[in-house]
Amino acid sequence: MHKDYSDKSALLTIYAISAVPLFLVVYLLFTQINDVNSIKMEAVSLSNPNIANANELAKLERSLGYVGFIHHFKNYVIRGDINYYAQAQKSFASAEQALLKLQENLTSADDIKSLNIIQETLEKYSDMLTYARDNMGLENVRALDQQIKVSDLEAEQALIVLRKNIQSRATSYQADADKRIESIYHNTLYIGLVIIPFLLFSTWLIVRAVKKLSTSTSELTTIFNASPDAILYVEQDGTILKANSVAYSIFGYQSTELKGLKVEMLIAPEIRSKHIKYRDSFSEKEQSREMADRTTQIFGLKKDGTKVELKIAIASKVIDGKKRSVCVVKDITQHKKLERKAYNDHLTAISNRRHFDTLLAQELKRLDRERNPLSLLMIDIDNFKTLNDHLGHTAGDEALVNIAQFLQHHTREYDHLARWGGDEFVLLCPNLSAEDALKQAERIRQQFASVNFPWDFDITLSIGVATNSPDNPMSDKVFLEAADKAVYMAKDAGKNQCIHINSESKVEVT
Repeated sequence: MHKDYSDKSALLTIYAISAVPLFLVVYLLFTQINDVNSIKMEAVSLSNPNIANANELAKLERSLGYVGFIHHFKNYVIRGDINYYAQAQKSFASAEQALLKLQENLTSADDIKSLNIIQETLEKYSDMLTYARDNMGLENVRALDQQIKVSDLEAEQALIVLRKNIQSRATSYQADADKRIESIYHNTLYIGLVIIPFLLFSTWLIVRAVKKLSTSTSELTTIFNASPDAILYVEQDGTILKANSVAYSIFGYQSTELKGLKVEMLIAPEIRSKHIKYRDSFSEKEQSREMADRTTQIFGLKKDGTKVELKIAIASKVIDGKKRSVCVVKDITQHKKLERKAYNDHLTAISNRRHFDTLLAQELKRLDRERNPLSLLMIDIDNFKTLNDHLGHTAGDEALVNIAQFLQHHTREYDHLARWGGDEFVLLCPNLSAEDALKQAERIRQQFASVNFPWDFDITLSIGVATNSPDNPMSDKVFLEAADKAVYMAKDAGKNQCIHINSESKVEVT
């Protein structure tokens, strides 16, 4: 009887001793699960204002950009149509409203400085719009256009800074949340390893804790499948171990089909061998990166053989001694369609002035980096106003479309053609010297003069050419002014000719 009591007492003592660390483990597990949920909720609450700010910034860019205020403003000056003035005022009001909301939400010194720059530029544009309205018809279009010029380079840079700051904050919040969650998981693992010997005597209690962890795992699986982006968990040899529901949707596979498939089956056949070499090299060490850059397109291959444009971020990790990769894939097909719509001229379907500014900045950086010449052709349609006045705006629009198509067919694949505004086009030609640029301009002029277009007017081209060289570089503003000056010289010299003007303003005429 005493022995039984002693055994029971010892057993109870063992249970009591084992229950203490078990209790601590269970307590820590519940606490850390709650902490994980709190961190997730905190990350969401911190991200929401950034999403709202990002939306307001996008609204500001649309209202201010070349499909908004500036577009209507320029059209008003060129055409003198009061409807464009009303549209410009409406876009200006929308831009002011978005700017006001951003000023209420963004408080950092860097953001305030950028917002002030944008506000000053808006006010200048407003003043110039009023000036244009008051002087419409009193000055010719060229003189009026010179009077109302507003430099928006600082405002454009300020928009870039704001976008970068907002994105940086959103990324920072998520990275901090991931780091804290990872720390919680590591702490849980370390504590478990230390007290495992004590928990061997209370397996059934540990099972309860495991069930609780199972609930957390289920939540993570739910989050995995609730992600708006496709997620692929990949073996070192490229075998897909796991994928979420968005991945099935993007690539058109059933869940049973995608698991076990080689990841190379989701890309075009012509680049699979190259991708295998890249994957092998990338998985050699733990790292993460976003594939390609802003200028590179990445296409995935759906089950039915159609291509889908993607944005991909990939991370290589060693898990349980095995090399694994996690790929986060975003379908950006619709986004790219919207981007192309924003970057293209609505009438001619070629690049608009806003997109051209971006391309010019890229090519000037390339010139500085690769030390190759860069030429610019400013193309003005002679006697277009006569055609427009006699046949109407519809005929004028059709003429612009025809001329844009002609220019597309008579330029190199890697040249950049854009509608500059009104009846002017610009052609940016990388790796083209001054002499070759003038020859190219002359070929375009002569070929255009030989085409039989469906109108009975003497429509020709006056082309101004400027060349930016590594030995005598020009800023974007000076570069554009040089080409603009050259085309005015061609006009003044009798039209239907090409003139090249270099940085010293020497003129060559063919």
